[in-house]
Amino acid sequence: MTYCAGTLLRILVGKKELHSLLLSVEYLRMLAELVVDARFDVASDSMESFVVGFLFYLQSILTHKEDENDATAMQFIRENYAALNEILLRLIQNENYFARKESLKLLNALAREICLRDSTKLFISSPENLKLVMTLLLDSAKAIQFEAFNLMQLIVQQDNIPCSIIQILRRNRDSLIEFIMEFQSEREEISFHRSKQLLIRRLRNLD
Repeated sequence: MTYCAGTLLRILVGKKELHSLLLSVEYLRMLAELVVDARFDVASDSMESFVVGFLFYLQSILTHKEDENDATAMQFIRENYAALNEILLRLIQNENYFARKESLKLLNALAREICLRDSTKLFISSPENLKLVMTLLLDSAKAIQFEAFNLMQLIVQQDNIPCSIIQILRRNRDSLIEFIMEFQSEREEISFHRSKQLLIRRLRNLD
């Protein structure tokens, strides 16, 4: 039954006139509860619905279309960013690999949106979030490590880094630099290795 419900939700997302019905924190919280279901088929289908739902919001932000539905989605995200962030952080700390990986991707996408800069500042200025990201860098799954690395870049490269963040980074600077130098060195993307160099330089220059 849950699988059928997930399929129905994905069909609804494809109907633009019904998008406003999905703009609900309660709906997303309900799906998040199903995501952590011990039965993998239920969890996977719920996460797929969760991702599809969020993709609508992200697409609305990225395309900046000037119609009523997109404006409604933008307003929803701005007004409920804290709640959405809370849902994603909970899923990231769940044991379900699929939930953690996809939630990290969504969190990264939201955090990089210029129009959400003020809300994102709250996330990247949190010492607890920094500690979580540092822990995820050591995850056994490389996909999760990579998403954590992307979040680490946002935290370290932000303007006017809070003192609480600087203190943690200074205290762990040597080990972080050593770790990043060797981090996923097998990757071939030039942009990735440039990002590593920039991150190391930023850490070294912390005052």
